[in-house]
Amino acid sequence: NMNLGVAMRSAEAAGLGQIVFVGRRDYMRSPARGADFAIPVTALPDVAGLVDFARSHGYQIVAIQQSAGSVPYHQANYPPKPLFVVGSEDAGMQTALRLAADLMVEIPQYGLIDSLNVATAATVVLFHWRVHAPSPL
Repeated sequence: NMNLGVAMRSAEAAGLGQIVFVGRRDYMRSPARGADFAIPVTALPDVAGLVDFARSHGYQIVAIQQSAGSVPYHQANYPPKPLFVVGSEDAGMQTALRLAADLMVEIPQYGLIDSLNVATAATVVLFHWRVHAPSPL
């Protein structure tokens, strides 16, 4: 729940236009620091609903996920209208969402720990994308 609030705050600070929760809507409001008042929040029941939402609104799904098909985030060719998605902290990303992704990016790891937490990973990728995006969404 804390990670969702932090990720919301990062998404708003990076200038994203909307937050979409899949399968839940609860989060800790304190780490969001008001982002939930500054950016619309939508809740969808499942991954199929998210994929339908993305396709019907012209978004391309960008999964932030370490996998064999992932591209390092700083070398990725981001689509014009990305919808960034992250998995859950322990379980990762559902297979159906990975398969629906138009692009998968990962953050290379150089230490002994093999991953960053979800909110940190989202923040790194969102701000890298924002700096290199052609214009605000």
